Amino acid sequence: GKFVLEFAARAKNVVGVDISPKMLQYAAENVNARNLTNTEFKELDWEKADLSALNWQKKFSLVTGIMSPAFYSRRSLEKMLEASREYCLICHFVKRNDSVGDVLKKEVLGRNMADEFGNHALYCSLNILWLYQLFPEVVYFNTDREITRPLEEAGRHYLARLEMKGALTEAQKKEVLKKEFLSDYFLTSSNALT
Repeated sequence: GKFVLEFAARAKNVVGVDISPKMLQYAAENVNARNLTNTEFKELDWEKADLSALNWQKKFSLVTGIMSPAFYSRRSLEKMLEASREYCLICHFVKRNDSVGDVLKKEVLGRNMADEFGNHALYCSLNILWLYQLFPEVVYFNTDREITRPLEEAGRHYLARLEMKGALTEAQKKEVLKKEFLSDYFLTSSNALT
């Protein structure tokens, strides 16, 4: 919803799409707080979206996938191109480091998910665009940010992030939420955006 707010301040109409009803609720609350009337929200799974039925073929001057799995498959990326009559924007981490999250993935899930090459889906998307003879402008930048959370909030945050990777057992959930476990690690996580 934060991006919709920024786009709505500049555009005639903005449509925000998300698979999560909770995220759409937050977005609508943010829009209502600013009294914006040029926004619309749709709950849908981009993978399954029928652009013909939605009448979204070449409808938008800008289609964005910001921190979104909307470009994780060839078909999803093609849908972005199909919905746009002018531009598309993909904004995502190439590589992301989280000092606490990385430890939790390894300790709780038993997975060392570090990959020196980063986000494979992003690289694949660029290759697909090049094969279509579309030559995207690529901009990289590094960011560092620190987020400090109380233990309970940190536990909920990391539990939600790990659950995005797949279902957790009750024992794994308890381990993530265990204060002693979390307090063994710095509760300041560093995210690097490239």
